[in-house]
Amino acid sequence: MIELDKIHQGHAINVMKTFPEKSINCVITSPPYWRLRDYGIEPLIWDDVPECEHTFDSDNTYHDNLRFRVVHNTTVGNYKNPEIYTIKRTGGPGAKELHSRFESSSQFCSKCNAWRGSLGLEPSMDMYINHLCSIFDEAKRVLRDDGTLWVNLGDTYNSGGNYRVQKDGQKEGTIPHDWLKDTGFVKTDPSIQGLSAKSLCMIPFRFAIEMVNRGWILRNDIIWHKPNCMPASAKDRFTVDFEHVFFFTKSKRYYFTQQFEPLAEGTVPRLARGVSANNKWVNGADGQTKQALSQPRENKGKQHGTGYGGDWKCNRGHSGYFRLDGKPLFDIEKGRNMRSVWKISTKGFPEAHFATFPETLVEPMIKAGCPEGGIVYDPFMGAGTVAVVAKRLNRHYVGSELKTEYIDMANKRISKEIPQMEFRFAGG
Repeated sequence: MIELDKIHQGHAINVMKTFPEKSINCVITSPPYWRLRDYGIEPLIWDDVPECEHTFDSDNTYHDNLRFRVVHNTTVGNYKNPEIYTIKRTGGPGAKELHSRFESSSQFCSKCNAWRGSLGLEPSMDMYINHLCSIFDEAKRVLRDDGTLWVNLGDTYNSGGNYRVQKDGQKEGTIPHDWLKDTGFVKTDPSIQGLSAKSLCMIPFRFAIEMVNRGWILRNDIIWHKPNCMPASAKDRFTVDFEHVFFFTKSKRYYFTQQFEPLAEGTVPRLARGVSANNKWVNGADGQTKQALSQPRENKGKQHGTGYGGDWKCNRGHSGYFRLDGKPLFDIEKGRNMRSVWKISTKGFPEAHFATFPETLVEPMIKAGCPEGGIVYDPFMGAGTVAVVAKRLNRHYVGSELKTEYIDMANKRISKEIPQMEFRFAGG
């Protein structure tokens, strides 16, 4: 049995192995993106042979896409204690420090070729996608046949290796590759991935294709448009203001509750006037308008006021508009079927120093893909957004997370925002 409303500490695959088969209604998550952030998590062993007595050798790969900087007499970055993972260099034009959490970050077993590291810090795209899809292979086992899976995933640029040098806040230039070599790091060669420097890696699409190859049904590629995205410093491309949310199912028949959004401005007044047989607006009295709307129309496709092909009419005594075959077009009171571009602003969480889900992004996923009283699972619980929204919408949650600090943060947030709810922490 699954203990509900609890965050388990541990690797997502290991946590899910404790779940009964077909016990989860809905999985919603945003996994670590490839080569964008180090969460300071103890490395795990992947792709290993269980009986192997591992001997790990570091390849000292420097993860250039993490945008770490060389600075004068200090370290800078997005971490609370960056000095723990600082490598010093003496000599040259002044003593400098390379802020990095990646010393010996990429290690392979010399016996079985197992890899030791954290998800998202793999030295290759293929390895990252394989590890990610392996997690969702286990998710497929625990997901009900009518269950749904929602995955938010962003892309990565193959930066090509400009490392900025700063002194007293002023840019001095770029770090020579030989300098990096002196530190014990070897810069990742972008040609290894078959990508030119500065190219998008197409990680979301590679992931989605591999998921489909493994038997998942991809129902939607939802675009999360972020109107308040961070400005880009790049001057030779457009600012990226969206991410992907993939909506998967494991079978053709699954739980789904239709979600609605407001009709476009002008749609209702246009339909209230109706369309005459010769495609001219009917501007008569209310009685004439209702009569016109209730009459079948010749199939003229987009020439009709609805913009839909096929005959249509108003179903008297009902606010919805229907095709003559009985299929609904939309409901004036509820709105139109929710579309696949979601305009949702990002919203930070004060205690989190990493990216968090906006609650308004999670809400339609839970409402559409999980029945009331059902169970929502987040393999990468982080700050606990999925848990908070699930409880608010009368669903149960289960989560997994590696870092104790994040579990404490999530539990505090849950108890604060859902005060009537009891929560537990499962260690080990």
